[in-house]
Amino acid sequence: MEQFEDKNFEKELAAALGRVEPPEGFAGRVQRRVRGGSVGRAAGNGLWSGWRLQWAAAMAVVVLVAAGNWGYQERERRRGELARDRTLAALRLTSAKLQLAKSRIHRVNQGDMQ
Repeated sequence: MEQFEDKNFEKELAAALGRVEPPEGFAGRVQRRVRGGSVGRAAGNGLWSGWRLQWAAAMAVVVLVAAGNWGYQERERRRGELARDRTLAALRLTSAKLQLAKSRIHRVNQGDMQ
């Protein structure tokens, strides 16, 4: 790899990054803006400031609450379907066992009659 040795470039870079005195009255203007509460876009000049920011935050809360509610409803629906399926399986098993018991009782009773 070649070493970059352009002395002119180094001088230009040092000049560009060197200290520059602020214009007359700069410190006073900055202090007035800080005391007045109007610093840049955060004070109400930007797209996401003031009432827009409040509405965006409110809408985000509404969306999050709605999504949470939908998720809760979906989980409850799945739990209900699982409980229904288990109940139906238990009823089928109970019905099969009762049918078996009924047929055994019927066979026993038939044996007594003969």
